[in-house]
This record gives sequence, structure tokens and C-alpha cells, in this order.
Amino acid sequence: MKLEELKLNSEILFLEKQAEKYVKLEQVFPSMKNQICHAKETCLSQLIEIKAYQSALKSVTALN
Repeated sequence: MKLEELKLNSEILFLEKQAEKYVKLEQVFPSMKNQICHAKETCLSQLIEIKAYQSALKSVTALN
């Protein structure tokens, strides 16, 4: 379980940093804003899914 939690934390950190970089990319490449925005939304969606999984995992491990 601890290994899974570490993996999730690492993935969350990566996706949060990636989302920040998309914001910067939108500023640097305004002509590609639509493509960057789509990629950012995909990233944020993945982040929500992983956080939901992390929350479910925590609730299951709290029962033990």
C-alpha cells in the first residue's frame, strides 16, 4: 500500500507541475492556445481521477 501511495503522490506532483507549465505555454505561444488548453484540460482531468483514487485508497486503508 505504501508503494502505491508514493506512486500516486509522485503522479499528482507531476501533473500539478505539468498544468502550471501549460499556463506558461499559453503565454509563450498564444497562437496555439486552443491546443494547449485542450492538453491542460486533459491533464487536469487526469489529476482529478488520480486524486479520487488516492482518496478512495486512503478511506480503505483507514478501515484497517
